[in-house]
Amino acid sequence: MKRIPLILLLLTLFLALPAHAATVVPLSTGEIPAIPAAPQAPQVVRAVHSGAEVAVTFDRDLPREMLLSFVALDGEGREVSVRYAQVGREFTAESLPSGGQWLRIELAWVEGGVNATARFNMGGGLMQLTRFDGSYNEFVYGADGVFTEFRDEKSGVWTRFDASGNATVYSYEAQGMRVWFDLAGNVCWATYSDGSYALTWEPGEGWFIEAPAGNIPVRLDLDPTRVSPLLIIAEPSPTPEVVWYPNNTITLAGLSLQEADSRLPDKWYNVIPVDLTRQGRQTYFLVISNARFIGECYVDVWGDEVVVTCEVISRSGIELKSEYGRWFTRLSQVTSSSIESTADGFRFGEPVSISRDLGGADVALLFIRSKATYRQPFRDGTELTRYWRNTPAWKQFREDLTQLMPLVEH
Repeated sequence: MKRIPLILLLLTLFLALPAHAATVVPLSTGEIPAIPAAPQAPQVVRAVHSGAEVAVTFDRDLPREMLLSFVALDGEGREVSVRYAQVGREFTAESLPSGGQWLRIELAWVEGGVNATARFNMGGGLMQLTRFDGSYNEFVYGADGVFTEFRDEKSGVWTRFDASGNATVYSYEAQGMRVWFDLAGNVCWATYSDGSYALTWEPGEGWFIEAPAGNIPVRLDLDPTRVSPLLIIAEPSPTPEVVWYPNNTITLAGLSLQEADSRLPDKWYNVIPVDLTRQGRQTYFLVISNARFIGECYVDVWGDEVVVTCEVISRSGIELKSEYGRWFTRLSQVTSSSIESTADGFRFGEPVSISRDLGGADVALLFIRSKATYRQPFRDGTELTRYWRNTPAWKQFREDLTQLMPLVEH
């Protein structure tokens, strides 16, 4: 009779063990079942913001079974899906909730008998693709179609991989949170969602809501640092020193003023000659301090309207301080004072009339001078990618741009 309490005790201890104790974290993509190709998503060819509304045009008709969502934050920081109206390939979302902010655009559809999703930023730029297999495992890809993450439905473990196919970080759910660890067992960040609020936690910053206008601090009595890692395969490495770079200038990865025309001021700012007769979207890169990539710039020409939208990488280690953009339709307008001024700028995401506001120019110079504070590394050891302007590819890009310069009026 004395054995029964002992058996019950052992059974109780066994049931109390964490469910993740036997979980296997894949350390390379070779440990994952066959990885399918990235799904093929429709492309956004035009995204126009006008006040609190946004209109998005796709490159093809969306099937009825394809689900579209415009996701925004309401005035209280909750994620909401905003209704929209459809006319052909164009979808126009209704006004935002009071005090709200746009977040992203999402698509869900069936491809080859399995589910797939795509996530776009509000400028129409593709950010992420996901494909589900028959067991509801998720295969996540970047905008370039490169496999980046595997989400195991059975164990609940998500693992991210680098370009060489090696694991970099992994996560599992504990106490309602999803906690991310590096391979040394250090907590990198965590997320929490109750269906309305999507929160992020980072060391030294606590919990916050990621919003386009800046992170919103939130009090949440959950401590990711008290959650145990699944594996430790190396001695914990020292935390890399974080260096902040305040109020650095964001500009375009384009022609320096002297490259554009030797008569222009000898300043380090960049410009891009844009062909305004070319309908559709043109995409350019944003660099900070003329040294590191920090986002993308979209130029959409539709009839007589041109819209410029900039998207900076959404990370807690980057704080956008100000935005400024201007069109120069003549070289004579580019002076030492005009490139330092904040006058005569356009509003990002709002249409500009080519015939009325830009004098009907066929080619105009796009100039951006925004400000941001950023840190290196800006998250979990990741640094902003360097902009090596003298590589053959970037040299060729600038040479191609110079072919448009004779078309800019003097």
